[in-house]
Amino acid sequence: MTNEQLNHYQPFAVCDSHLHLVYQDTLEKTIKIYTNIMDYYHYERIVLQCMLNEVSGDAGNNAKALYVKSVMNATDPARKVYANGTLFHYYDGRDTADGYLRQVELMDALGFDGIKMLDGKPDSRKKLGRRLDDPIFDKFYEYAQEHDMPFTYHVGDPAANWDRTKVSKAALERGWFWDETYTSLEQLREEMEGILTKFPRLRITLAHFYFMGDDLEGTIEFFEKWKNVSFDICPGGEMFVGFSSRVNEWRKFFQTRKRQPPAEPSPETLPRKQSPQPEHRESSESATGGISTAAVRRRRTGPRQGSSRWHSAYTCRPTRIGGQEWHCRWRWL
Repeated sequence: MTNEQLNHYQPFAVCDSHLHLVYQDTLEKTIKIYTNIMDYYHYERIVLQCMLNEVSGDAGNNAKALYVKSVMNATDPARKVYANGTLFHYYDGRDTADGYLRQVELMDALGFDGIKMLDGKPDSRKKLGRRLDDPIFDKFYEYAQEHDMPFTYHVGDPAANWDRTKVSKAALERGWFWDETYTSLEQLREEMEGILTKFPRLRITLAHFYFMGDDLEGTIEFFEKWKNVSFDICPGGEMFVGFSSRVNEWRKFFQTRKRQPPAEPSPETLPRKQSPQPEHRESSESATGGISTAAVRRRRTGPRQGSSRWHSAYTCRPTRIGGQEWHCRWRWL
């Protein structure tokens, strides 16, 4: 029985852009799990977000995601699985600007659709030991910007996690209380804005609503300033608390904030370089200046149905694009 049958949801096409792979699961089990998820939730598209192994620090998740993507897409071509690769760090002098550049070039060549970054989570940022906008990453971001590779970036955590009197029991049990030895939420956001300033055409979706579910005015101000950035609504419990505290105002925000397809680029904003494999790239895309848990787009060399781009968005109101409606659906995994 599907989620629609159990809960009487309408059978709208849905894309979930924020799913993680479990390191310990076999390839066969992983494929079965995500096939069942797509069946049950009536998903037409999903994006697998890779992360470094928490224990060993290796990037084996990358190879696993590409295999799962390949098998699932070959098994059921009517649905699509995308994969965002993650960046590997040595955490010592072997990390170099050219090394990070080689990594993103390899991810692009192997067929990843975008990039997942967890470096903005406080414990990851502490281990990294340098700013998120450090010049060592400039070549990495420059390549991603010029080749139109989208990011899903985790920056920060709930503000309560920096306050011993407010941090949740669940966060404490997971070791997610951040004392003065960790980078503050304000500085993490400052570093992210440093990236956005240097690379204004970089397409970034900030995960978990950028942990701003308690700041409606700040959210509106952020979107007015950064037109090419989105928040995903992959939920943390604090989001529901924040939204519920001003439910009518947040409802109006979600009802009126409608994703608009980006304007065709002018010659001065066109990338200087083109991806070497534009026809096969399937990339998870952020909704421009809007709210999106997923948007999926195919980059093409020529026009399709009268437009050089088509966008299928998972937004907070029904949006008809490319002959289909994509609807927002919140859920826990």
